[in-house]
Amino acid sequence: MTTKLVSAFKKIMISPSYLKVGVKFRIRNLLKYRKNINCIVSSPNNTRFYLGEDRIDEIILHHLFVDFRQLYFPDNLKFNSNDLIIDVGSHHAIYLSELLTRNAGVNAIAIEPDENSIKYIKKNLFLNHLENRVEIVNAAVSGKDGIGSLTRSDEGSWGNSISESFDDKDKTEKINLISLETLVKNSRFKELINSRQGNFKLLKINAEGGEFTILPLIFKAGIFPQFIILMVHPEYGNWEELRNLLLENDYEIKVANEHQNRPAYHCWKN
Repeated sequence: MTTKLVSAFKKIMISPSYLKVGVKFRIRNLLKYRKNINCIVSSPNNTRFYLGEDRIDEIILHHLFVDFRQLYFPDNLKFNSNDLIIDVGSHHAIYLSELLTRNAGVNAIAIEPDENSIKYIKKNLFLNHLENRVEIVNAAVSGKDGIGSLTRSDEGSWGNSISESFDDKDKTEKINLISLETLVKNSRFKELINSRQGNFKLLKINAEGGEFTILPLIFKAGIFPQFIILMVHPEYGNWEELRNLLLENDYEIKVANEHQNRPAYHCWKN
């Protein structure tokens, strides 16, 4: 066997320790960007994930289970049956699928404006039999209903940005905007959102600046999730103002990721 073949064989046998993978993943890993091989991998909890053309998903899996495990799965975040999660910027529902698999009886709303991502969300929910526990909202939360725009990033799907106005430019696509009022009114989980029993357990926001719109809206509406996993995009707004708003509404704030350009925080209601 030649040195080149030996090297190729070693590469194809490598698999990440935090995932259960098959032959297709190993071939995908060997070919990398030369040819895409769709496959399914699993977490240690047997959550299944569809890996398609968007290679960002492999980075996200590494973030969830290795780099930022405590950010996404903090020890003090506990769920009860009939709790609700709202995932703003759900992307492909990789995080949400793992979280729901770990916590039976918990329901969720996945909010994602990108139509391309919705296809991945549906695949991942189907693979894990979660379709009946998740309401998908293909829109961006805004101050009013309407049409906005999504601009695709050359850095991959998680770098896409949204605007509350539509410009017919290259790489720009129309997206739906949904007001908080419409979202709550039409949701089959509206009673959980408005519950005074603390059923709205988790709000996760990773929405390219959407945090500066969404948090003021929900607090003004008298909606207070028990726990917030907040990814902040400082280039889109004023973090100090948002921090003060959280403190004014009796949230305790802890730094979960100190990255200068993408800090993240755990916020829990006192």
